[in-house]
Amino acid sequence: MGDPRAELIQGEILPFVRSHLFEHDVLALLLVGSSARGYAVDTSDVDFMAFYDSGQRLPSTSTFTTYRDVNVTLEHHDLHTFLDDTLDHRFNLGSLRMLLKVRDGVAVSGENDTTRRLMDVARLARLDDSILLCALDQLVDEWPVIRATSDAHRRHLLIRWIECLASLDLLNRANGAAYSKPKWLFKSLRAGGLQEALSLLEKVGRDADAESQRSAIEAIASHYDAERLPAGTRGIFRLCLRDARAMLTHAPAEAGPVVRFLGDTYYRRFCDGDPLDGVSGQRAYPIGAFEAIFSPRLPAGYREEEVVADFVRYARGLATRICDRIEHRGQPVIGSRNMVAHFLGRYAAMGIFPPHVSLRRSRVPGHVDQSELWQAKVRRWCETHG
Repeated sequence: MGDPRAELIQGEILPFVRSHLFEHDVLALLLVGSSARGYAVDTSDVDFMAFYDSGQRLPSTSTFTTYRDVNVTLEHHDLHTFLDDTLDHRFNLGSLRMLLKVRDGVAVSGENDTTRRLMDVARLARLDDSILLCALDQLVDEWPVIRATSDAHRRHLLIRWIECLASLDLLNRANGAAYSKPKWLFKSLRAGGLQEALSLLEKVGRDADAESQRSAIEAIASHYDAERLPAGTRGIFRLCLRDARAMLTHAPAEAGPVVRFLGDTYYRRFCDGDPLDGVSGQRAYPIGAFEAIFSPRLPAGYREEEVVADFVRYARGLATRICDRIEHRGQPVIGSRNMVAHFLGRYAAMGIFPPHVSLRRSRVPGHVDQSELWQAKVRRWCETHG
């Protein structure tokens, strides 16, 4: 493998993991996550997925342990159950995430027919076009508000939409670069060749230097006691904080998405509102640390007209591609905003999708297909802003 971390995984962690395998027929053992994708930093966990032929519908479970201060996770799956349960990956973001981990995994026990079959299934996994189309439809609805607000508030709204559309675009591409967490958004965009979205994120700038942001997240975590929350929710807050600290240490220029994710998550849970209310002037921040993440001032050198023009060009290109593809293959399977909002809400709850662009629920009954309406509206917006 080559580097010290890889040698530790191969020489010591892997034998340790094998000692935790279940007593079933092991069909495949994969190294997955950031270590397999080449994104890992010193503090990253090491993750594995084991697939068995259990002869029964073995429920998926995980073993969490530590080896020499490295957190190690070993997921256990019955292969046939796993394949059945992830058939809905185009509309179930949890299933898609599992298949993308498999797709990018490294078979540490060597390739065989089982791993090849798993990879063949995983390479085709992607989010359905209707989910990205629905997000674009909401952007069109919100565009007049975005244009009418202040420059500073508009900048933050555009950041949200760039992150939302870029992450959905990554998930919509079969055999592309996986997006799994806000802290990896820059790396995923770079790996996937989504240069336009990457350039936009770099152009909108940062609200504060790394040291100020580090002080801000520590002040927020100290002020609001997330340890009193239920276990599942508490885990999301711990993950946010750990990931933000790691990125501000190892890659501060790419820390923006996860720092914003942390600030947004804390604010919505403990302050019962939108953190951008402090930017728009609707309410004051309860503690000043939020300003280092959501500044009411424009960064030095920010070019408002250029950013807006570039964003419109980006959104228009994305919308045209999705509408063309939907028309080519026929109606989306899902065309209800309520159902799409449910999927994105589940993803946000997992701590891997920006929670700050939440689709409004529609009064239209869930079974009514709205996809043709969305396409027409998005097409008109593209023509108007062409």
